[in-house]
Amino acid sequence: MNIRVLYSLFITAFILIISSCQNPVKNMPTVMPSADKSTMENNASVNEQDKTVKIYDKKTLLNWKERYSQSNSRIFRQLIKPVLTPNERNQLTNVQFDVPELGKFNEPMAFYRPDGKSKVVMSAQSLKFLDDLCTAYAWLHINGYSPETLIDYIAMLRYKNLDEFPTPLDALQIPKDALEDTKVDNLALKIFTSARTFILAHELGHILHNHIGHAPKEKIGEKEKKRIRKQEIEADQFALDILDRIRTLELGITPIGTLFFFQINSHLNWDNHNSTHPLSSERLQAVANKEKDTMISSWLKELAELLADKESQQSIQLAAQYRDFDTLAPRQRGELPFAPDRRENISQPFQGSYSGNYTRFVFNESEVLSVEVNFQRNGSKVTGRFNFGLGDGIISGDIEDKILYFDWRWYNKEGMGELKPFGDNQLKGTWGYRSSYDDGGEWELRRK
Repeated sequence: MNIRVLYSLFITAFILIISSCQNPVKNMPTVMPSADKSTMENNASVNEQDKTVKIYDKKTLLNWKERYSQSNSRIFRQLIKPVLTPNERNQLTNVQFDVPELGKFNEPMAFYRPDGKSKVVMSAQSLKFLDDLCTAYAWLHINGYSPETLIDYIAMLRYKNLDEFPTPLDALQIPKDALEDTKVDNLALKIFTSARTFILAHELGHILHNHIGHAPKEKIGEKEKKRIRKQEIEADQFALDILDRIRTLELGITPIGTLFFFQINSHLNWDNHNSTHPLSSERLQAVANKEKDTMISSWLKELAELLADKESQQSIQLAAQYRDFDTLAPRQRGELPFAPDRRENISQPFQGSYSGNYTRFVFNESEVLSVEVNFQRNGSKVTGRFNFGLGDGIISGDIEDKILYFDWRWYNKEGMGELKPFGDNQLKGTWGYRSSYDDGGEWELRRK
C-alpha cells in the first residue's frame, strides 16, 4: 500500500470523527476538562526491552490520578450501568476501577483487567496520553492543520529507541492555551469521553466473559494466539453492544471514540503479543462487521487491510525511526514535513526550497509521490535534504556544466542522480540505486 494512500486513509478517518461530532451532546455527564494547560511540559523515556513508554513525570500523574478515577466512576454509573441487563449488573456488582500512576505493562495504553479479578485498570499516564491526543487532534482540526503530525508522533513512540520523549502537546507544538477555545475543548471532550466509554466497556466484557490473561511471550504458540484474539473480539463485541444501547439514551455518545482508539492503537500495537490487547487485522475486521455506522465500518475495514499489509508496516517503521521531532510542527493538509529552519527562498539554482514530483520505477510500473527538497549551495558544492512523506533523505554533490551530479541516501538505501535546471525555477533529472544515475526513477521540481 502506498504510504500517501495510507495517510489519506487516516485523514479520512479523522474526517469521520469530526462528522460524528456535529450533533450537539444532550445531557452528557460531566466528565472533566480534556487537559490541564499547566501540565504540558514533562519528561519522557522509553524502555527498549518491552517498549513501555514513560511520558509524564510523577507530579503530573499524581495531579491527574484522582480526577481520572472519579470520572471513570461517573462514566460507569451514568453511561454504562443504566444500559446493563439485570444479569450483567449483578455480575458487575463488585467491580472496581483502579487508576495507578503507571500500568504494569503496555504503556502508554495500559488498559486491562487483572487476571481473575473484578477490576478494571486504566493507568493515569495512559489516560493523560489519550486525553492529550484528543486535545492535540481537536486543536489541529479546528485551526485547519493536518492530523498527520499526530500520526507521525504516535509511530515515533512505537519505533524510536530513545531515552527521552516529549509529551504529545509539546511534540506537536500545541499552544498551552489550546483549551481556552471552546470549540477545541468541546471536540476534545467528546472524543475523550467516547473513547473511554468504549475502553471501559471492553474491559468489563473481559470480566463478564471470565477471560484469563495470556501466557508468557516465550510460551505463546499459535493455539494461544488464537485464544487471545478470540477473547479480544468477544470483549470488543460487548463494548460495541454497550455503545449501541447508550445511543438510545440520546446522550451524544457516538462511535467516534472507538474509531479514535483503534486509529491510535494501530500505530502503537501491530499485533504485538507482549501486549494485553494485541491488535490484529482479524480483530479490526470483526469490529467493522459489528459496527452499525456504515462509514466508520468501512474505514475500519480499510485499517484492517493496512494491518495485514507488511510493506505498509515496514514503511511506517522506517519513517518513524528516522524522523526528527522538529518535523512535527503544525502544517497544512498536504504539506510535507520539513523543519521550519530548512525553508529558504534563494534565486540561485540548486539553492533554497523546491517541491514537485518524485517518480519511482517499480518493476514495469511507476509510482509518483509528492516531494520537497531543500538545497544549500556553496560555490559548486551542494548539500540538501528531500522528503516524500517517509522521513528525510540526504543529498550531496557537485555542479559540473550547470548539471548537479549527486549522491543520495535514505535510511539504508543509497545511490546517485543528476538534476538539470530548466528556466529560472525548474529542475529535472533522474536517480538510481548504488552506482546508477537513472534506474530508480525521476525528479521534477519547481522552486517554492
